[in-house]
Amino acid sequence: MHFMRQILSVTATVLLALAATGFAATPATATAAAADDPCTEANGTVTCVFPYTAEAVSWVVPTDVTEVTAMASGAQGGSISYFTYGGLGGRTTAQLPVSPGESLTVVSGGAGMTVRDCSTPAAFGGFNGGGSATVSSGGCVGAGGGGASDVRVGGTALSDRVLVAGGGGGAANVVFRSSPASGGAGGGLTGGTGGPVAVPAPSEGSPAGTDPVPLGGTGGDQTGGGSGLLGVGGAGVPFEATTGNDYLSSGGGGGGGYYGGGGGKPVKAAGTEGSPDPTTVVGGGGGSGYGPAGAVFETGVRSGDGEVVISYELAATTLTVLPSALTVLPGEPVTLSARLTSSAPRAEFTGDVEFFAGATSLGAASVVGGTATLLPLELPLGAHQITASYAGSAGNRSAISTGVEVRVAKAETAVAVDVPAGPVTVGDEITLAATVTGVDPTGTVEFFAGSASLGTIALDSAAASGTARAADTRAARLTTDAIAAGTQEISARYSGDALNAAATSAGVALTVTPASVIPPDPEPNPDPEPEPEPDPAPGVPTPAPAPGAAPGAPAGATLARTGDADAARLAALGLLAGGSGLALLLARRRTRV
Repeated sequence: MHFMRQILSVTATVLLALAATGFAATPATATAAAADDPCTEANGTVTCVFPYTAEAVSWVVPTDVTEVTAMASGAQGGSISYFTYGGLGGRTTAQLPVSPGESLTVVSGGAGMTVRDCSTPAAFGGFNGGGSATVSSGGCVGAGGGGASDVRVGGTALSDRVLVAGGGGGAANVVFRSSPASGGAGGGLTGGTGGPVAVPAPSEGSPAGTDPVPLGGTGGDQTGGGSGLLGVGGAGVPFEATTGNDYLSSGGGGGGGYYGGGGGKPVKAAGTEGSPDPTTVVGGGGGSGYGPAGAVFETGVRSGDGEVVISYELAATTLTVLPSALTVLPGEPVTLSARLTSSAPRAEFTGDVEFFAGATSLGAASVVGGTATLLPLELPLGAHQITASYAGSAGNRSAISTGVEVRVAKAETAVAVDVPAGPVTVGDEITLAATVTGVDPTGTVEFFAGSASLGTIALDSAAASGTARAADTRAARLTTDAIAAGTQEISARYSGDALNAAATSAGVALTVTPASVIPPDPEPNPDPEPEPEPDPAPGVPTPAPAPGAAPGAPAGATLARTGDADAARLAALGLLAGGSGLALLLARRRTRV
């Protein structure tokens, strides 16, 4: 994660004294140099850790940050080998008001020098105010005091400190003593006093010993501290042996702090008059802490080197995905943008926004004016859940957008079918028409009568005439005489293409009537056999043939016209019947006579 801040290292000028000088390590002063990024972000909280590096750093407050939590931990005082320990450093925690762009100087103290044996020539105090230890005539030097850790605002001087954690006092080099002379604890408004030393038991007629009392260097406070000074622990004082017990050597250095702890020095233990060893050497006192109202002080909690931690809460960030369209056609580019907003009133966003389709990265775009825009791209066919991710920047949290669905789909099409309006008879050749409305549709149309396919026709390349959106409408026409009789449901099915979805029209009823049946001409009946003519009655004259009658025709018969043969025959038969009746009547009259 990248933050808008400048880290400047500061070269510390530390004057470390040898035994003869009695000087302590002086507080740090600053000159600029580059340093590494100390900050990380987790769950909206940025934590910047400044470990001990024997130099100070300058940290620039990020944009939109107006308050930080600073926690300083002082360094531990040096120890003597493995049996006498230096005092632990203190800790001070407080909320500090800051301004964006303001520079804070951060100084983390170093631990006092530890002494392994009596061969060590001198023990230096830890960086940032730890007191050194001097060499005694017995050759065994005490341990150095631990340095303070602090935060400075408005400058690099001691007077610019707004938060201080005291360092622990160094241990005294008291060899073979049953009660170790440890260093005093650093921290709190007052640092701890150097290690209490048990009074030796009575021996060789000496008076009885008393309870142990704190004999070490005085801890620093808010106005001064034993032999310590503002920001600097006192130096350990050597013991000059006068009794031959030269294994008693120098006291420990005082811890650095708002005021440094006093250095350890030889003291006379109460109730030891007349004893062989009336004098002892004690540990250095711890440095004091300092902070604003509401600061929390802890005493004796830090081992090793000191440290400063600065943390702050990022402003809430919202990331919103803004696609140029929610539905696009295959091959149609879509532009993805994402807008950043913050709960901070003057948020400034930097960095990149990365876009995703599901779990697939689509690329990243830089934030400009609170918005990141990806170059237009083509998405594959289907529905895509588009999200965006922002890594965060100075004063702003990281953020992940909610998903927005972008669909790449073929255009919905509409198909309409048209049939002739007049009556249709089986066998008539008719033309069926279908129109397809989509996005420049291509492909074919298949016509149906019920479920029976009538044929497939390609769409016209030209737009259908008379349509409102001619460029999006095409027609297909099928001429057929193969529709069966009855009421048929005529429909059309469009095949679809790369941009347009397949579709089927609604059915349109078409009534087809059967063809008319013309009966064939009947066969003519054959002429019937002529009936025999009855003989005329006796005495009845045979009537003469009628004029124009055919020879042999009965009397009164006429020649039949073409097509009147049957009627002529009937007339002849009637005449014959009439003549016979007349002959019979005359015969009866004769008989009566």
